[in-house]
Amino acid sequence: MKALRFKAWVVMLLMLTTWLGARAWTPTHRLADTRPKVDLAVIFPKTFGDWRVDYQMPVQLVSPDLQVLLNKIYNQTLSRTYINGQGERVMLSVAYGGDQSDGTSAHLPEVCYPAQGFQIISKLTTALTLGQQSVPVVHLVAKLGGRVEPITYWLVVGDRIALSGTDQ
Repeated sequence: MKALRFKAWVVMLLMLTTWLGARAWTPTHRLADTRPKVDLAVIFPKTFGDWRVDYQMPVQLVSPDLQVLLNKIYNQTLSRTYINGQGERVMLSVAYGGDQSDGTSAHLPEVCYPAQGFQIISKLTTALTLGQQSVPVVHLVAKLGGRVEPITYWLVVGDRIALSGTDQ
């Protein structure tokens, strides 16, 4: 009986120590709060090279009810369509969230697109060369009926690129 009571006290002490350690190591300051405020509309240019924002092509990435959810998760979003001299278009979608805790972490296209009815028909992790830098990216192809969307994305968390929920 005495040994059982001793074990119970040891287990309780270990649980209390674990709880105190978790409380002590839980971050209380956000990295985003230590840096200059982000304005996506300023950071991303309206023109570059032969590309310019196409104001004739409004961007509707998600349904209005999903947009309400995104507005709760992210501090800012920016969606633009760029067009070049040949009439080719590319869509840019950027989301910025200062809080990447469990409830507000970035939502990956592999989750968001199927939630809107798309089927992911291919996925490839590779690198994209941007000037002198090589950036790890994910290339997806999503399909909904006759609509096929090639998607290239990467996430930045702090100063690191994160390509999966585990990386985040």
